[in-house]
Amino acid sequence: MLAELGDTTVFTVWMVSMIGAVVAVVAIVGLIWSITRNALTIDEYADGVIVTAVRILENTAPLKAVETTVAVGVDLLNTVKGIEAGGAAILGMAAAGPGGGR
Repeated sequence: MLAELGDTTVFTVWMVSMIGAVVAVVAIVGLIWSITRNALTIDEYADGVIVTAVRILENTAPLKAVETTVAVGVDLLNTVKGIEAGGAAILGMAAAGPGGGR
């Protein structure tokens, strides 16, 4: 069957198939490049998130230390409330005058 076709026709079919193959290879290389570039971008963002998380973990006090600090703060707050109540009582006696608070 090919013997019946002219040289120009055979060359045209060969050239079209070669152009198609080159376009397909270029498209596949472009897709691989795009996927690789996107993967590297995602990896870069993930590295940033991991670095930030490690910094947070390194700068965060252990939970036991935080609980102890809260307990000391609550005790201090209760002490301050007691001092305020005592001060209010003293001011009340002072306002009543000498012997008025007894």
